[in-house]
Amino acid sequence: MLFRKRSMAETDEQLNDTNDIDPPADAGDHTESDAAELDPMDALQNEVEDLRDKHLRALAEVQNTRRRGAQDAEEARKQGARRILDSIVPVLDHFDLALAQDPAQTTAEQIISGVSVIRDQFRSALATAGVTEIVIEPGAEFDPHRCEAVTRQPSDEIAEGLVLATFQTGYAHGERVIRPAKVAVSAGPAGTE
Repeated sequence: MLFRKRSMAETDEQLNDTNDIDPPADAGDHTESDAAELDPMDALQNEVEDLRDKHLRALAEVQNTRRRGAQDAEEARKQGARRILDSIVPVLDHFDLALAQDPAQTTAEQIISGVSVIRDQFRSALATAGVTEIVIEPGAEFDPHRCEAVTRQPSDEIAEGLVLATFQTGYAHGERVIRPAKVAVSAGPAGTE
C-alpha cells in the first residue's frame, strides 16, 4: 500500500469537513472530566502533576521522619544523662557530709566506714548507668581485650601466661571496655627465665 504525503491544504479541508458533522445526541452531557479523559495530553499532564505531588509528599515525610528520629535520639541521650546525674549527685552530697565532720571527734574507723558507704553508693550509680567492673581472678587466662599486662613476674603456683594478680580494676559499658584491668602475668617458675 502506498502512502502519499498530504498537503496542508488537504489536511485543513478535512478538518473543516469534520466541523460540519452534527454531534451525537448525548454530546452535551459530557463534563470537563470526560473531556480530560478524551485528551491524552491533559490526562498525562494530570498524571504527572499527581505523581509530582505524591513525590513531594513522600520527600516531606522522609524529612519529617529523619527530624523526629534525630529529636528522639537527642531526647534519649538527655534522659540517659539525667538518669546518671540523678544517681551521682547524692554521692557528692555524701562526700560533702564526710568532709564537714569534725576531725577531732571522728575516729579513723568512722572515716573508713563512711568512705566505704560512699564507694558502694558510687558503684551503684555506675551500675545504674550500665557500667560493670572487669574482675580478673588469679589464674585466669590473659585476655588482651579486657586486660593490660603491666608486668611479668615469676610464679611457682600460676602457669606461664596466666594472670598472676590484678593491680587495678577495669570497667566496661556493655561489651565496650572503658578501661582494661591492669594485671601482672605469670612468667612461670622462677628458675625458667
